[in-house]
Amino acid sequence: RTAIGWTFTIVTGLLTGAISIFLASQTEMIRDFRSGYIGHLWKQDQKGIYIFLAYAGSNLALALLSSMLCLFVAPNAVGSGIPEVKAYLNGVRVQRFSSFRLFFVKVVGTILSVSSDLAIGPEGPLVQIGAIMGASCTKLSNFLCSWFPAKTFSHGFWKFVTIDLSYFATDVERRILVSIGAAAGFSAAFGAPIGGLLFSLEEASTHFTINMFVKTLCATAIATFLLSVYHGNLSDFSIISLGKYQTPDDNLFLNRVEEFPLYLLVAVVGGVMGGLFCRWWKFLQLWRRRFFPTKQAKNRWKLKEVALVSLVTSALMYYIPTMDWPCRNIRDAGDIVKLTPDAYLDHAHQFDCPRGQINELAAIFFGNREDAISDILDNPSDFKPMTLWVTGLVFFFLMTLTLGVAVPSGIFMPTFLIGTSLGGAAGLVFQDWINEDLSPSIFALLGAAALLSGIQRTTVSICVILVEGTGQVKTLIPVIFTVMVARYVGDLISGHGLYELAMEVNQFPFLEVDKFPKLYQTFSVRQIMSSPPLTVSPREKARTIIRLLKESVHNGFPVVDPITKRFLGLVRRDQLAALLECGIFEKEEHEEKEVEARMTRLNSRKGPTGWGSSPIFNLAFHIKDDRYEHIEGGVASKHNDTESDDDDINSKDGLDTSANESATPPNGAPPTATKLELEHEDEFDSNAWFVATRHAREHLQAHPDGISESIHTVEDSMPIPNTLNLRARRQPGATPALDTTVAATVALNQRGNVYISWIDPEHKDSWVPVGDVMNLGTYCVRDTMPVSKAYQMFTELGLRHLVVLGGESGGEVVGVLTRINFLTKFIEERTGCTNLDH
Repeated sequence: RTAIGWTFTIVTGLLTGAISIFLASQTEMIRDFRSGYIGHLWKQDQKGIYIFLAYAGSNLALALLSSMLCLFVAPNAVGSGIPEVKAYLNGVRVQRFSSFRLFFVKVVGTILSVSSDLAIGPEGPLVQIGAIMGASCTKLSNFLCSWFPAKTFSHGFWKFVTIDLSYFATDVERRILVSIGAAAGFSAAFGAPIGGLLFSLEEASTHFTINMFVKTLCATAIATFLLSVYHGNLSDFSIISLGKYQTPDDNLFLNRVEEFPLYLLVAVVGGVMGGLFCRWWKFLQLWRRRFFPTKQAKNRWKLKEVALVSLVTSALMYYIPTMDWPCRNIRDAGDIVKLTPDAYLDHAHQFDCPRGQINELAAIFFGNREDAISDILDNPSDFKPMTLWVTGLVFFFLMTLTLGVAVPSGIFMPTFLIGTSLGGAAGLVFQDWINEDLSPSIFALLGAAALLSGIQRTTVSICVILVEGTGQVKTLIPVIFTVMVARYVGDLISGHGLYELAMEVNQFPFLEVDKFPKLYQTFSVRQIMSSPPLTVSPREKARTIIRLLKESVHNGFPVVDPITKRFLGLVRRDQLAALLECGIFEKEEHEEKEVEARMTRLNSRKGPTGWGSSPIFNLAFHIKDDRYEHIEGGVASKHNDTESDDDDINSKDGLDTSANESATPPNGAPPTATKLELEHEDEFDSNAWFVATRHAREHLQAHPDGISESIHTVEDSMPIPNTLNLRARRQPGATPALDTTVAATVALNQRGNVYISWIDPEHKDSWVPVGDVMNLGTYCVRDTMPVSKAYQMFTELGLRHLVVLGGESGGEVVGVLTRINFLTKFIEERTGCTNLDH
């Protein structure tokens, strides 16, 4: 397993680096093609309106094509994807998080949107692409097997070869690879392996273990190394280059103590701009959701919005450089000439400037923006102060207008360009007014740091990225000072950073570890728990379970002693559905004596020694994790499911009757219209728990005499048998093995919950051995525990359900806590207190 884990880490880094190369090369190819065509029009002395129409038309076509891919193929590909990655690593289920459709649209859509000259960058999507690469490694076994029909030799061969990969199909291992992939994508964008690791540690990952450090650093180094191979220079290993960043006399920067008031001014302005940007972005997102509630109207409006933003961007980019003041002599332009492609060098860059002069704004707007960032950082004096002021303000306006439209987009590149432009312009002003020995380059760097911190509210990773990207360790103290001040100012204005606001708008129930309001200590668990709970017995009638699944919205059910009401364990909704679908029943002949014997065994179980001898006992460890429902009454989009399944809906008042109960077809045949159809891309997301059981039944049908397969459980220490005999026969003292026939049909209701749409009539009154698959190690708390302690326990242990015990005996189940119960808004409603965050 150690070797396979390292192999997956290396593969994740290689794939992320290769996709970064593909994205950068294709974007450059499209831009060069458009530049060549517009340069051809300039050579023919076409009228300016024709050139503008060609420029704006090409941008519009690229932007609309990218938007249509997102809206009609993969709606969750819109945006950077970093909030989704962050929520997923926090434990929230994001539907189709690692699907091939999302991956395809994210890559192609990013190429098209970045090539359309919108004020966006490819860095954010690269983080999600890297995360998808990490998650895809855990799907390798089923991906290979899906290429061949079941019962064939090839299918069995690949299943045998990849059987050891089942261990990495668990949530813990998958989230580790997702975290590693996100770090690799970030490092490929900035050429900062250590910065990518710290970004994953500080921003993306909620849980980051010591063992992940070396693996993450290995993946980030591989991804950046591939970029350097592509560029042909080991010192050029990123999509965004921060330049060599050195003074004209090749000396390091001198940071004087008396310059710190100027650093403070830059930090405050960057924090204010970042806070205002976050507030404006949140307002626009909420307005978009409220103004167009229906999906059809929303899609039409989003396409119109993309078209409008693209046309406004093209108009500003084209007509602002036509003014007279951006012109300067080419011999005085320094490295500005290098910003424009060869096709523009003699024509497009002039923009009505006299021959022998270059248009500075046109060189930035139409040239390579990454190179513009590098040149501004290297020497802002190459540009006029007015050029830098206009560049920063125009791009800030366009970024506020663009971020949030229906295209894949990143925020790092435009933020860097805005920060370096405004900071460089401020540095030139300080140099002229205060001291000519001041270096404008340091203020360009601090401007980017302040704006990034004001928008994202990250600290350590930004400092390391800027220092690692520029190679100037001497600037570390000013950068740290600026980042800390900008973050504090941004928090005063908008409260949260952009990614936290995005999760709030999308109604992701994100819970931060070790960060909760102090007033939580004054509330007890009894005040916020969901009660009364829906419970099941260790041995339940199939009819009762069917009704429970249809009429409830919960995904976890406490198992209690039917006589003493003592808490025994917890069973999930998907486990109950799998038991019925697989036909795992007990016969009526055991009814009285077996109940007493089973209850005696359950009550006397102590730790691992009580594991049953039934092979079906292993079923619980092959049913992948349950995931969760939409927040009740929320405005979350359809593709976002949260991990919090048991919200404030109680068992009596919150029954979900939206599931359409299918009528029993003639001759007792299972219906096919409502049967849950599995897609390969969902195998480790919403429907993962059915994959193993259906594959097992396929093998039973192909090998009726029995087949043994190696089983790897989640924990090595669990005393589970190494083999699981799937022979359809009864063993002494064990429950029946898997039935080779379909005993029930599983479907999804309108909320996305699994339920039983049809069951064989002869099994409706059969007994289901719920106790054999329940979790005996479920965490529980007393109803008198403070909310602060329960919150800390829930987040640090990464729980999904926390059972609350109380009653007269103190051991009765009185409620259940899930992620929803710990959200600040929920606690405010339950307790009557407001503004708990302040």
